[in-house]
Amino acid sequence: MKKNTILLSAAALLLIVGCAREANTGKNDASKRAFDAWVKVQQNKHPEYLWRQSSLGCWILAEKQGTGELLGSEDEYPYIRYELTRYNLKGEVSNTTSEALAHKLNNYDPTKYYGPSISYRTNYSIEAGVEDLLSEMRVGGYMAAVIPGWLMVSKRYSTAEEYIANCEGENVIYEFKVVEQIEDTDKWELDSIYRYLARNEKIAPSDSLKEGFYYIQDKAPSSTKAFSSDTTVYINYTGRLLNGKVFDTTIEKTGKDAGLKKTSYAPVKITWATEYDEIRMGSDATSVVDGFAYLLWQMKAYEKGHAIFWSKLGYKYSGSGNSIPAWSPLIFEVELVDAPKD
Repeated sequence: MKKNTILLSAAALLLIVGCAREANTGKNDASKRAFDAWVKVQQNKHPEYLWRQSSLGCWILAEKQGTGELLGSEDEYPYIRYELTRYNLKGEVSNTTSEALAHKLNNYDPTKYYGPSISYRTNYSIEAGVEDLLSEMRVGGYMAAVIPGWLMVSKRYSTAEEYIANCEGENVIYEFKVVEQIEDTDKWELDSIYRYLARNEKIAPSDSLKEGFYYIQDKAPSSTKAFSSDTTVYINYTGRLLNGKVFDTTIEKTGKDAGLKKTSYAPVKITWATEYDEIRMGSDATSVVDGFAYLLWQMKAYEKGHAIFWSKLGYKYSGSGNSIPAWSPLIFEVELVDAPKD
């Protein structure tokens, strides 16, 4: 008979991991003995959890079956979008995508993105233990599990014994929910943009100026004359994710409302060029992502507008810091303004 499969709360998980000890840092056989001994103690203390082992030796504490399709292989669906929280064996959260949990733990960072993230399953980008657990899940499913350190590696072997013999790592507890599996990130991003346009804009997917790029004029320019090469202009801008979260701005109120940790706000200098991808920003003439440069290329004196573009014109598969997740479409609002006064 199956035991309780109710979703674990963060507090319930902390009760478990708070009793755990770090695995022996010696050879893997010693680490295995220490880990097995800890599991046995915890099974006696917490019989309400499943304590079911996966094929490679992870211990599943709780699960809730999803109603979506069974997760396919890495080759069929090379990307997965999911929410996760990772605990070390001291009961500390080392990573979470949950804004509510971050608030509860008093370490919420307003500059950080919270929400489902996309991971690349192939090329060993997900740890072997995590992939082992995902292989049992359906879309919409939830799982909490203890993953032994020898499975927290990117390498792949056929058996649990090979991992124990060859790999070392930190024992962790993962709590995650599968939101969707993705076959093609380009299609996923474009579909996300199309849904955004349908909800918020008066333009259609066919109105793109180039693949994955849309420009909407909010205020007409004072002149229709195009800028010549090396012209200096100044802009205010705000960058957002599709969910509206601000990750950068030159506007003080917008930045403070978003909780950004900037020390100063002012229009920024833009140096025009003969081609859009040669446009430079700031006194140090730094390059900008293609989508932002192409947005500026549409604009003339004192114009105001905004663009939505996919990650191929932004930060691609790597994202940017904690604020912009991988494969993230972006929105930039720009207004050409007077030069700031000294």
